[in-house]
Amino acid sequence: MLRKVALFCLLFVLCLVLCLCAAADEADASFSFNGARWGMTKEEVRSLSDAKPFQEPVANSGHSALVYQMKTDGFPCIIQYNFLPNDELYNITVMAPDADKTFYGRFVDSYTLQYGDPQTKENASLEADDAVAVMMAALIQSTGDDDFLGWQADKETVIIISIEPTYKVCYVEIRRYTDYFRFETDSE
Repeated sequence: MLRKVALFCLLFVLCLVLCLCAAADEADASFSFNGARWGMTKEEVRSLSDAKPFQEPVANSGHSALVYQMKTDGFPCIIQYNFLPNDELYNITVMAPDADKTFYGRFVDSYTLQYGDPQTKENASLEADDAVAVMMAALIQSTGDDDFLGWQADKETVIIISIEPTYKVCYVEIRRYTDYFRFETDSE
């Protein structure tokens, strides 16, 4: 009888520990890409990889980037981490110039499974309350392209996939992006 009580207590403590670990993991489930999290500095992002960036452009506006060449699913990719002038990570773009639509289709399938059906150009609006719709409208307006799919990954992150004519996947931190950039509509 004493063994059963001890075993029950041990199982109860184990279940409690597992539940607490799961809750901690869920609380820390905010978006990251290869370990990079929004707001990290260039040096923090640089420390996540042994690879050296092949470019470190700095724009006149003070924006800067770390640009890496890496393989993803067997395709050579260009991964660009973009930083605001205050050195905070706010955008990550993945491009695979030699990949075809199938490569990006895997991203679409994965994100649709994780986050639900994507938003399309029909949802895009600079006046929307939805961050995905605003981001897509801004991209349509700035690029002239309209073949985008978008998801809200978490409360901080929008994912936009551009299919045609330029294949790429963009991860954008909503707050830093919208606080820094002001979108203007044609009616203003």
